[in-house]
Amino acid sequence: VMHELWVRTKHEADADGRALAQLSGRAKTLAGQARTQKRELKDLISVQMQQMRKLDANLATKKSDVRRAAAKAEKLEAQLRVLETRYETAREARHVLGVSRLEGRVFHLRDQAEEARRRCRDCESSLKGEGDSHDHCMSQVLHLLEQRSRSYVEKFKGLQLEFVDALAELAGNLKEAGRMEGLLQIWWFGAPGATDVAIMCGGAMGGMTGPGRSLYVSLGRRLSAEGRAAMIVDYRKPGDLARCLLDVCAATDLALRNGAERFALLGHSFGGAVAIQGAGTFPAHTAGVVTLATQSAGCEEAARMGEVPLLLLHGERDSILGPENSMMVRALAGHGEVRTFPDADHLMTEVADELEEIVPAWLTARFEEHAAR
Repeated sequence: VMHELWVRTKHEADADGRALAQLSGRAKTLAGQARTQKRELKDLISVQMQQMRKLDANLATKKSDVRRAAAKAEKLEAQLRVLETRYETAREARHVLGVSRLEGRVFHLRDQAEEARRRCRDCESSLKGEGDSHDHCMSQVLHLLEQRSRSYVEKFKGLQLEFVDALAELAGNLKEAGRMEGLLQIWWFGAPGATDVAIMCGGAMGGMTGPGRSLYVSLGRRLSAEGRAAMIVDYRKPGDLARCLLDVCAATDLALRNGAERFALLGHSFGGAVAIQGAGTFPAHTAGVVTLATQSAGCEEAARMGEVPLLLLHGERDSILGPENSMMVRALAGHGEVRTFPDADHLMTEVADELEEIVPAWLTARFEEHAAR
């Protein structure tokens, strides 16, 4: 019995040994598989890390591209503002150039007429026997030249009336203020001691005639005839908002020292931002602000004007600064009246007559309201 028990136990031990050997082999196989999977997982993690590093590099590149695009956008906006002012200057220069060429043509025709008369007189002695036919021929030539000359003279006078006469009057009302940064010129209309003064600001390239058909000049004449005064500020450094604001403040100080009590600020295009900032600098003395085709850049603190009346005029066909700029300025100020003109472009020459009716009447009402406080 003991022997049989021993034999059975041995057989069981041998079976357990074989099972253990199988388990050991299987464990080794699983360990090998685990090592293989570990290596594969490690390789996969390495590949994923490389891809993440590439994604980080791409993200950094895209961020850099975004920054460059933003800088380029700012540069393009600056170039757009420069083009805007160049466009205004070109329009004005084209008008002046056309007047100058027309004037030259008039003088040329006058010289031709005078030369024809001289030749007529010279020919009278040598062709005295054929005087009738000669006189008839020369009289026709002179008549034709005189007609053409008279036509050009009338056209020239019509164009010259608004521009040359305006400059002649401005030349007699020039005020200069010396500063370390340069000479500030102010075109002054009316008596220096007037209590109501309109201060008018040009675009990013400066200028002194204003939009429409020399609105600033006609407005200055009208206000001076009413006993008020007007000042057109000729920037020392056009396009520099901070410097242009200082120029307006200098003009305000000059007017205050001469007896002014209240001001109205007008600005076209870039000058709209100058006028808005000027009203925010001295709101208690500001009777009203008029902007014409204004930009919205530089008007972020328009709320500093407080309750100063605000009139924003804009052309719906403005190809440089759309009417949404005036809408944005009104939102920034928290109040204001926006009037748009369907057919007007940036210079607003299409509605010049309407501007010369709307702006003076609005300014007069604001001056009277401010004086009654």
